[in-house]
Amino acid sequence: MLLAKVRLTCLSLTFACVGVTVAGAPGPALRMYSYGPSGDLMVAQPIFRMCVAPEGNAQITDAVMEVNGNPVASTYSQQSGRLEFRPSTPLPPGPVDVTAKIVIDRKSMFQKSWTAMVRTDAAREYLEPSAAALESLSVVNELRRATGLDPVITDRCLSHVAQLHSQYLNQNKRTGHAQEENGTGFFGRTLRDRLNKFGWNEAASEAVVHNLASPRESVEAAFAAPYHRLPFLAPGPIEAGAGMSGESMSLIFGHSSKPGVVLSPSVDQKQVPASWFNSERPNPLRFFESAGSIVGYPIVIAEFGHKEALKVVEAKLTTGSESIDIFVVDGSKDESLKATAFVIPARPLRKGTEYNVLVRTARASGATELRTWSFTTK
Repeated sequence: MLLAKVRLTCLSLTFACVGVTVAGAPGPALRMYSYGPSGDLMVAQPIFRMCVAPEGNAQITDAVMEVNGNPVASTYSQQSGRLEFRPSTPLPPGPVDVTAKIVIDRKSMFQKSWTAMVRTDAAREYLEPSAAALESLSVVNELRRATGLDPVITDRCLSHVAQLHSQYLNQNKRTGHAQEENGTGFFGRTLRDRLNKFGWNEAASEAVVHNLASPRESVEAAFAAPYHRLPFLAPGPIEAGAGMSGESMSLIFGHSSKPGVVLSPSVDQKQVPASWFNSERPNPLRFFESAGSIVGYPIVIAEFGHKEALKVVEAKLTTGSESIDIFVVDGSKDESLKATAFVIPARPLRKGTEYNVLVRTARASGATELRTWSFTTK
């Protein structure tokens, strides 16, 4: 693998909607996270979805949908907070009026309506994930399994959008997350635009990899880069999709609301790469003038579900009695990291060697935590 040719563009994070508290009338409040899709639809069998959760001790006792004024066979999951409906047959071109009705504690009802427009050129249904996409997601699951995480759930909508974007990049010889309207295969300037047109209205993250020929190389290159690794590490089951065209790959991950602390490499993990060629954008080592382009494999500490910023007050990487020079990146250097920190060895690690990690973190509230663990390079 010619590492010098790898190009990782910045991790693109897109959110459908910030949390909004919507008051019941009368009764307890309801938190609505997202709803949709709305606007132009490029698929005739999308999933119409609203994500909600009651506040306090309230319970959602009924949740239904209507499409064009008619009740439909929608489903609601208390666990995920999703009320959703997918038509059994393709919808005809034209407007689709959707209404979601949520009943809280059998007495308070919240109602939300929106409109989507099925385009005349809409696909009848989502593409089946390609062999390369399925291989990519299999590698994603290998990496998650080594970290002690559940496998991702292959999502056809995310795979469809990922495939079309990778085709756009390959056909136009471009890189990154943005599309230009004059490009062949254009279907949305931003990731949010593209997802909404195919029916995904929740939070999602995209990693784009260029100049690697195989799905395995592409996925492993994305995972090695610390910013791009973060969506791989979300606890709990998450949806994901992949697409590959030529040497362009798009990986799109849904988000999980499940909290948890994830260490990567994980406790006692074996066969960890010893080195990393840094071609990531943004560059995690941009804060350090002495940092080279070939360093040790990055260590990631990610606390999902925490809102309070995380600061590393002490970090050590050792093998035997030898102390390894490291670079530490946390929220004090990059505000976007929040409850995440990177510990990056200044030089490649030795192969077949056990390393010990010590990281002490603190929060603004004064709470501190010490974590120690080991991993072994391959």
